Amino acid sequence: MSSHSGEEIEFKWAVSSPKQFGDFLRAAAALGAASAPPRRVKNTDYYLDTAGRALEKSGVTCRLRASSAGFELTEKSASRIKGGLARRAEHNFPLPGVKDARGALELIRSVYRHPAARGRTLETRFRIENGRRQFALSLPGKFRAQACFDNVMIFAGPKTVGMREIELEFKNGRLRKFLDFCRAVTEKSGLSPARMSKVATARAALKYLH
Repeated sequence: MSSHSGEEIEFKWAVSSPKQFGDFLRAAAALGAASAPPRRVKNTDYYLDTAGRALEKSGVTCRLRASSAGFELTEKSASRIKGGLARRAEHNFPLPGVKDARGALELIRSVYRHPAARGRTLETRFRIENGRRQFALSLPGKFRAQACFDNVMIFAGPKTVGMREIELEFKNGRLRKFLDFCRAVTEKSGLSPARMSKVATARAALKYLH
């Protein structure tokens, strides 16, 4: 499989009410940020692991994403959110020609080679349905980022969990200015930095069942 790799740097805010999406936009605009018109995106993410959670235990997250753009496998290093900030290594593998999630999983089982999963069968541990509004956001001369307003449903075994989140992913520019902006947005909007990611929330739901 062809791939592209890099470091993912994101700042996340927890959202308890849809009104807070507007609070974010107003705070960002007051700080001089420019934003493009949003587009609606629907992602279905299948998080894969062995029955014994071998990947999770080795600090790896393996995600199969289905979207209008097709199917893609993403491997990330596990990291906890600290004060809303998440930084992790990320490797993306497009899956061209795949027609459905079942076919994508069969392909991944045949070609995925992480040492922790060697000789073990990958299965879907949980699923996340995400209806997001996604748009470019920038502070001229400072940085460019991608903002996502996420409305999420997590399906973890028989348990279903709903959550909302704002995610701002650094793309390029001056990282220090991006981090300063995130802190200023937090103060001006009244939003709370997220303490748990969508994945951590799903894993917590699964552990609760046991």
